[in-house]
Amino acid sequence: MGSGQWLPGQLSAPPENLSSESTNTIHKLHSPQDFKALVAQTFHKHLTSLYRLGARRFLIVGVGSLGCIPKELSKTKDWECADQINGLIQCLNHEVLYLLDVLNRDPLFQGTTFLYAKFYEKVYDILNKPREYGFRDTFFLGCLSPDTSSPPHSG
Repeated sequence: MGSGQWLPGQLSAPPENLSSESTNTIHKLHSPQDFKALVAQTFHKHLTSLYRLGARRFLIVGVGSLGCIPKELSKTKDWECADQINGLIQCLNHEVLYLLDVLNRDPLFQGTTFLYAKFYEKVYDILNKPREYGFRDTFFLGCLSPDTSSPPHSG
């Protein structure tokens, strides 16, 4: 599952490739708490299905700081991250991390390894301390320039 499959209706207006009716329904029916519980339950169901098919080693990558993607940055005058979106992402990632901890201790999954990669934290760190990672700034990491919402090298 990717972030694009779960988050559009929860975070913003419906994307063009999804009907507004389906994503608005998701947004209206689920509070952030209910939404993260729904994701965890669905995730548990999918991991269990994969286990039954023979999978024994899992690497789960947390959702990145979607509040800092160029689309969100371009919505503010000072190119700041959307804290509300990032807060939801952090809650969601914590819920998944908790689920994986439970699964790693569950006797049903004996001999199975669930690993979690903290993608959110690493990307957020790079965006906030670009020089420590060899970047002069972070605007070009997302292919947008700081003074426009279009790609810097388009044309």
